[in-house]
Amino acid sequence: MASLTIPCQETPNELRGGLFQGGELTTIVAMDNNGTHLSDRSVIERWISQLYQATQTLTRADSLAELQVAFLRTLPFEASSYYRMEESLGLAFREAVHIASLNSLEDTYAVNQSSYAEILLERVGLDDASHIISQGWAQAKVNFEIAIQTQVFACSADGWYTVPIIHQQAVTGMVCVYTARHFFDDAQFIDAFASYISLFVRLLMKHQLIQTVERENQVLVWMHDLSQFVLHVENEQQLWLHFRDMLADIGQSVGGVYVLRSEDHWTVADVFGILAPYKEQIAVDMIPWIEQRIGDHWRSRRLIWTPPNKRILPPYVREESSAGAGLCYYVGDETTLFAVLTLYFESSDVVIKRLIPNLLETLSMAHQVVAQRRRLKYWVNHDPLTGIWNRRALHHFMEVYFSQPSPQRMLFMLCDLDGFKALNDSAGHEAGDQLLCQFAHHLQSALTAKEHATRLGGDEFVLVLEHDRWDVAANARIDAILQASPLAASGVSSSVGVILLPDEAHDFFACYKLADARQYMSKRSGKNKITGPE
Repeated sequence: MASLTIPCQETPNELRGGLFQGGELTTIVAMDNNGTHLSDRSVIERWISQLYQATQTLTRADSLAELQVAFLRTLPFEASSYYRMEESLGLAFREAVHIASLNSLEDTYAVNQSSYAEILLERVGLDDASHIISQGWAQAKVNFEIAIQTQVFACSADGWYTVPIIHQQAVTGMVCVYTARHFFDDAQFIDAFASYISLFVRLLMKHQLIQTVERENQVLVWMHDLSQFVLHVENEQQLWLHFRDMLADIGQSVGGVYVLRSEDHWTVADVFGILAPYKEQIAVDMIPWIEQRIGDHWRSRRLIWTPPNKRILPPYVREESSAGAGLCYYVGDETTLFAVLTLYFESSDVVIKRLIPNLLETLSMAHQVVAQRRRLKYWVNHDPLTGIWNRRALHHFMEVYFSQPSPQRMLFMLCDLDGFKALNDSAGHEAGDQLLCQFAHHLQSALTAKEHATRLGGDEFVLVLEHDRWDVAANARIDAILQASPLAASGVSSSVGVILLPDEAHDFFACYKLADARQYMSKRSGKNKITGPE
């Protein structure tokens, strides 16, 4: 928002403020005692005489926003505003000051655009107050093109003056003022005004540096906290929610979309901030948008800022939604893409431009840690060759099962392959490993969601089956599973021992011992047989 300040020309007995809430201007209007303005020369002399006090006001400002407001409020013009340069947005400038409250005034009231123009016309005495609202910014941009070439103020016939703010030979902003008086015809005033601008620029740079240091210190503290958090976070969703809050606090993000990838499947996991009202539409649009653009280029260019002069927000998002910058970031490492993130910011100052890439790289590294921990946790409980449960996972399952007061009945089946060593010796270990994988996948595919397949090691497998008794049907099912397996094609068969739980055993080792004894009975009776309870 632009901030337009009309400071008092005389020490007033009464101040009245007006706040225009239409999305363009916030205003302070002040009158002298008689409701009229002093002569130009009188105003110039009075302002110069009070300049020392004004400089003290600037130096006492505790923040960047307070400095900008204080600067505008001490200028002697009918209207004043300050804009900062933001080339990265594709916009020449962004209004830097927004006076949210007028606590120093005795009363504050809101007005619409027409009554605002009437206040200016009545109390300030401008001939065409609406021109300030509709034409001021356009004229300021025209004046700036002239001012930037001469590096001095430029003016237009209707009373608008533009002064470029230059620091270290670079233009960082501009001050736009309106006055019907002849201030800029007075050499003494110009010298005083130039000195005042110079002081403002130095203080501006100082506060911006302080702001940058403070924000970067925040980032260091946050990164330390994140490193501790990542050690305990269980999944990407928890990680993202923590990270999103930090992006809002430190990176000044106003909204975005987080799309998570899981085994080539995309899920819109979060739509937040100014985009939240459009969650359903974004959920429909976002995944096709990603799939059309993803390709392989994300590895070489993971962070993409919205180009200048391009619409930042999706087309169905209301124009009044505030976003001055946008980006798309591919969350991943050199080989794996974990997520796609779009973020929107109210502005894109130098600090944000420097901090955001570092924050996003931290997010990628945190994703890698979470993914690696999940992989480690998975392989702790799964057989590295076949991918089904290993002995550790089965042992834990049995402990939980036997800890129940009344565990549901089930069958525990131990299977050992017959002739597998001969296959290994004749066809090689690669062929043997391939058969083990095929057999494991076949077993897994034959089970229900509550049943489990385990490779204990070598050519020894266990099935936990949902059967409450050992009968002809249970025997037939096990036989059908084994007969349909790829074993026979390789000249291999299986010997099986089955026990009924919890009737015949009360812990994992007792289960294994009894099932192994029955499996041995199957081998002794000719192999390729099933031995169950009597």
